Amino acid sequence: MASEALLAARELLGRTSEPESRPPITFDEIARYAYAVDDVRPSYVDAERAKGGPYGGIVAPPLFTGFTSFPPTSIADLRPDGLPDTRNDPLQLRIPGAQSRYTGTDVTFIEPIRPGDVLTRQSTVTDVEEKQGRSGAMIFTTKEMTITNQHGRTVMIDRTTTATVPQPSSSGGTRRNWGDLQLENGSQARSAEPPQWTDEPVWEDVDEGDELTPLPRFISTVQVFFYGLVKTNSHLIHYDRAYAQVEGLPERIAQGDLSGDMLSQTATRWMGRRGILRHFRGEVRSPAFIGETIMHYGRVARKWRDDDGTALVELELWSEGSGERPCVRGSAIIQLPTR
Repeated sequence: MASEALLAARELLGRTSEPESRPPITFDEIARYAYAVDDVRPSYVDAERAKGGPYGGIVAPPLFTGFTSFPPTSIADLRPDGLPDTRNDPLQLRIPGAQSRYTGTDVTFIEPIRPGDVLTRQSTVTDVEEKQGRSGAMIFTTKEMTITNQHGRTVMIDRTTTATVPQPSSSGGTRRNWGDLQLENGSQARSAEPPQWTDEPVWEDVDEGDELTPLPRFISTVQVFFYGLVKTNSHLIHYDRAYAQVEGLPERIAQGDLSGDMLSQTATRWMGRRGILRHFRGEVRSPAFIGETIMHYGRVARKWRDDDGTALVELELWSEGSGERPCVRGSAIIQLPTR
């Protein structure tokens, strides 16, 4: 027999939100996002140099959607976990006392987002599934968000999945054994440094099985704060160690979508200035903790030409925390230049 939580979630299937538009995208918003994820290629932050880039001007980083994670909310209306009250959200699964986690995204990129774009989004609940996890029954809900621009063209389709634990452990959150965590003082931010673009791949020279250069990324308090600010994510598990422990975590964690963005950069740094990211998928297996260094890896899974001759490569991507703990697994499809 299906649980009450699953039955409640199934009522959301097929439900679609009202279209939501926002004011024109600004260069400042794009730059703030790029700096928050530490991805500062000229196409995102340098208007003059961007003129000579592949897009002829400033564009947003791939996972920038132009929309915040949560609507503006009065401090008086925040829940004990720091998040806004979601009772008025028609697509939100509402289970008193439940804990929720971002668990992954699957994004198709169609057009770049540019300053001045007026974006509209509309979301539909497309999948609901119950699984047994370490914390007991979990409800996975997938929302498909379509974003269009002022010309009525779709710029991206983002399928985001959230896991809800209806009955967290009464002993203090969703506790588990995190293994041998290696944490440093996480207060000081560390940049991954801009790529040098000395060896940009050409499709003919890429072979299946080629490995990408591993990319370490340090999770700092400052970066988690900056990212939470641009996405308006006020969940206390990212900022308050005592509250994180209430939810069964030994330390504050990076936002799941920040972890996904870092993994996507493993692909975009490899593809160089002339590559185009067409698709990205990331599934969060475990959180990245503040003070932890996460290693990001990738390899070429396959290469092919599309029906119209477009040269494509699929990358297998994954990241690991302390003790080779799986953090995010995913993939990317990239269009590469040819000779």
